[in-house]
Amino acid sequence: MMTQDFNEQANCLHQRFAITQRELDQYIEQQSLQLALSADQIELNDIDGFYVVEATINKTIIVTILSNTCETSSYWVVESNGVDIFRRNRNSV
Repeated sequence: MMTQDFNEQANCLHQRFAITQRELDQYIEQQSLQLALSADQIELNDIDGFYVVEATINKTIIVTILSNTCETSSYWVVESNGVDIFRRNRNSV
């Protein structure tokens, strides 16, 4: 009897997990479809004419790209929400 109760509980938990996993998968799919962008939805704005470019979607800044291509300190930095997500300098090729 105890083994049967345990098996029923385990089966019930397994079914709940499967349902929850399907719901999560559906949510992720919906979000990815909403976030799928074409290149024409992303607007690049040259901020200072040389060193700073902002990429925006619907007037919201998604990334800022900072660059300096002078010979002594060539670097690229990509920031999102003020956090470096990519950084490369000339010496780290």
